[in-house]
Amino acid sequence: MKITLNKAQVDWITLTSFEPKVYENAQEVVKKIGLDQEMKKAKRLQYSGFSMGTRTGNIFMGRASQRGQLHYMTQTSGELAHDAFSTLTAGFEGEFLRCSRLDIQTTILQPKAWSQWRLFNRLKKAGNIVGWIESKTDGIELATVYCGSRKNSPRMFRVYQKLTEDRTVLLRLEVELKRGRGHAVAKAMYKGDHDAIMLSELQEASQKDPQLERLFYNVIGNAPRPVQVESSEPKTERWILNTCLPTIDSYLKSSENTHTVIALMKAIIARNGS
Repeated sequence: MKITLNKAQVDWITLTSFEPKVYENAQEVVKKIGLDQEMKKAKRLQYSGFSMGTRTGNIFMGRASQRGQLHYMTQTSGELAHDAFSTLTAGFEGEFLRCSRLDIQTTILQPKAWSQWRLFNRLKKAGNIVGWIESKTDGIELATVYCGSRKNSPRMFRVYQKLTEDRTVLLRLEVELKRGRGHAVAKAMYKGDHDAIMLSELQEASQKDPQLERLFYNVIGNAPRPVQVESSEPKTERWILNTCLPTIDSYLKSSENTHTVIALMKAIIARNGS
């Protein structure tokens, strides 16, 4: 599955409505992907319908009976939720659509010195409600740190480790918004500046811990150009991301004579069709 680094993105969205348009929006997303024949029967909660998985995420659309009427629900996850956000939320202007959950995330390469356990202890010492979950993938222990009450709070966040196929550890900061908060943010994103709103939510979460805020500052504060990688990230690409790009960035900020370097970089990008 593709993972985009250094970019704020929607990672999950649950939408409900008594109007069929919410279901039709999801059908339109599947149609655009061109994989409508891949839909399989599925059930989530009391909703019966269809689901499909792609290289960028999953989508579910279902129907159930509520108060004697058909009620519709769609759930979309991964980068598919981000890419299809505008299509999925079409209809917010009509006020018939309800967003019951919205997750926003950003992912970076984890620094070697980073410790999830130390983050957990710092957040706990500061008086936050925290949680800890461990898992193991390919013999490597991964941890998730939760901050806030997932059950009672309309807003909580987590920081968790993800492992690529070549065993590179990524770090993801994710905010989970529910009920009125999720609906308000999704509606604001539909009507306004997607990126600014998502960055604001992530920034508020990161400010719970000074080290966490510094770690994600380049994404939340400076918003560098996003880099898209596969789950299995080649060693050469890691070298470019970890060594080359930061070195170039530092040089451009500190040197006055950067015209030649910039011209060469533009030529390389143009030559490769980006």
